Amino acid sequence: MDQQDTQTLDCKPTSGIADVAPISKLIFSVTKQMRRVFEQQARLQDMTLPQWRALGQLVQSNGLSQAALSALIETDQMTTSKILRLLETRGLIERLPDPADSRAKIVRATPPVTAMVEAMKAVAGELHETMLEGISEADRQVLVRSLNKIFDNLTSQSDRQKDADK
Repeated sequence: MDQQDTQTLDCKPTSGIADVAPISKLIFSVTKQMRRVFEQQARLQDMTLPQWRALGQLVQSNGLSQAALSALIETDQMTTSKILRLLETRGLIERLPDPADSRAKIVRATPPVTAMVEAMKAVAGELHETMLEGISEADRQVLVRSLNKIFDNLTSQSDRQKDADK
């Protein structure tokens, strides 16, 4: 773990443009650390985080097209194809003909994957509890509202930019 990971990032509430960098850095650092912990747990299952995410989506949906899965796990179709090839080799997924389109395939998790996904959910639950340890319910609600607002603000900006680019 590098020095930045072990130190607490200081984001004092003030106003102005100078606040953006510390908040952004903190959000990025928290996300990076969460990903690192999940990756460590995934490696214990001889998996990667993207493989875990793909399996989770496949179990939840009971089958998806590769394009739909790519969108859900936020990877390009080539990366998704590689992930699926590895999972198929391990017998964790199967590709079945799409009844609506004979050229397409539906990807489904095989029965043993359900137990793996349940274990994955338990790890996520433990991480969630560890992450929020010592934070009151009221502060958790403020955090969720604030992060949702940041997300909405960024989504609106992105939408405005797309409109301007047309």
